[in-house]
Formats: sequence, structure tokens, C-alpha cells
Amino acid sequence: MEITKMPAYQRLKERFQEKGYSEGIQDNTPIFYWGNVCQIPEKVTVGHYIYAQIYGKIEFRNIPKEYRTREFFLHTLSGASEDVVAYVKDHPEEFDREFFKDHIATSYYGLEFKLNDFEYMPLEFIDEEMVACAMFQSVKARYVERRGDFKDWFFSVYKRKPEVLTEDLYILGARCFARKLYGGNEFLEITPKAYRTREYYLALCLKNDPCSMEDVPEDILTTDFLLEVLNDGLENIQCFNDVALEKKVSIEGKGTIKFWQFVLLMNGYQIKNIPLNEERVLFFFAVYGKNSFEYQCCEEYLDKKGFLY
Repeated sequence: MEITKMPAYQRLKERFQEKGYSEGIQDNTPIFYWGNVCQIPEKVTVGHYIYAQIYGKIEFRNIPKEYRTREFFLHTLSGASEDVVAYVKDHPEEFDREFFKDHIATSYYGLEFKLNDFEYMPLEFIDEEMVACAMFQSVKARYVERRGDFKDWFFSVYKRKPEVLTEDLYILGARCFARKLYGGNEFLEITPKAYRTREYYLALCLKNDPCSMEDVPEDILTTDFLLEVLNDGLENIQCFNDVALEKKVSIEGKGTIKFWQFVLLMNGYQIKNIPLNEERVLFFFAVYGKNSFEYQCCEEYLDKKGFLY
């Protein structure tokens, strides 16, 4: 299921429209290459200074005030540029609510790094509309433009004004931001227990990193739940833990089989997404002979894992 078709996304979008909210406007100021700032072009523009700032050709303190325009800050404000951030923090009268909305629309970097926009924008700017704008941009960044997660803003809001984070935002965050790293899942840990519903855990398992199912409670981990996860895409088998892999399901014409067997029968190439042991590999060999495309495609992988005999 595409994230924009998830019920939580649809509810968030509908509420956004019903409330008359609006997303920021992306700024399209032309940015010009300026590799040597000692050679000032005949017609120097804000776009030249934007390039020079972004690529470290010039220090912020050396940029003439007349070129420190709204457009300049929309493109250069980033947690990676602490001097620019410091200026914005010290001059709140120059940066209104609409500036931050437009910055979120213009630059994904307003959502990233420890010093993301939500870390220091005036607290009164952090509301339902602003966080929805940030979530829409995060979805676009990851699933449309494949640019990354850009999740730091969510944690900043959680720290400064958690009451504006709704259940739908947490569900979408489970899909976009939740990762199992070093034995822990930071996003899951900050999610209120009341929001850890079946819908939330389903989002956690859709096209997510391996091991995410380790965090799903036993009462949620039903056969119907696992089938719904796989119905979204067989590659989701990668998030199954051993308990889920070994659960059994009744399939017409196949009888009662384990979930990993079901997936391999449906698509042999998914062997690459299933933790291997002798039983699973022998089952794969029994279904897909040496002349099959599946075997030939996965042969190198199986050999690498030490399962070719």
C-alpha cells in the first residue's frame, strides 16, 4: 500500500483541507554557480550568494546585508549551517510563521539535523498545521523523491510540544521513521501506548527494515495481521521474526503451511528476504530446480550464505 493511500494519511489530508490549512510555497530563486567568490560577476545576484553559502565558498558574516534576503534564508537555513541558524534565532522579528512554512516546502533540510526548524522556531508556530506540513514533506522526501527519512523534526516537536502530535502522525511516523537499531526502536519508544494500535503496528511492518516485527505484541501478531502485511507486498517477509515465520496458515490447495513456505511458493526470489536455515533452503531446492530462473538468480546469494551443496 502506498503511504498516501493509508487511512492515516487520508485522515490527515482531509482534516488539513477541512481546517482550511495550506502548505508552504516552494521558492524557486535561480541559484548560480560561483566557484571563486574573489571574482565578483558583473551581475551578482542573491542566487550567487546562495550557492556560495551552501557550498562553503564564503562565510555568512561576509555576505553583504542587501543579499541576506528572504530567498537567501529559504535556501541556506539548515542545521548544518549553525551561523545562519544563529542569525535566525537572534532575529525572530524577521522570520514569521509563513517563512517557516515556506522553508519546509523549499528545503528538506529544514526537517533534518539536531538544529531543524522545529528545534528553534517560536513555540507558538508549532501547531497542527505546521506539523502536518512537515509530515507531508517527509512523505514526499522518502517515497516520491527517495531523498531520505528527514525525521529529526518529529523528535524536536515531541520534546518541545508533544500535544500537537496526533495519533495519525504517529502511525505515519511508524511507516516513515521507525527503525530497529542496536536493539532499540527510538520512534516506538516515544509513541504513547494509547496510539500503539493494530493500525500503528501494521504501519511499522510495511516495507520497513528487518526485525521490526520483534516489537509487535503477541495479541496483534495474528494470522490475519500477517496476511495483511504480506498482502501489501511479499517483500515484507523481511520484517518477520522467527515466531511469525514459523506460524502456520491454511492455503487452498496447499494445506496448512508455514508463512515462510507460503511466501516461497508465491515467489522464490523472496528467499533473499528470509533468514536461512537448512529446512528453508531444502524446501526452496525442492520447489525450484537447478534449471529454474529462481535458482539461477539466487544461486550466488545462497552460495555466499554457505547453503549450496
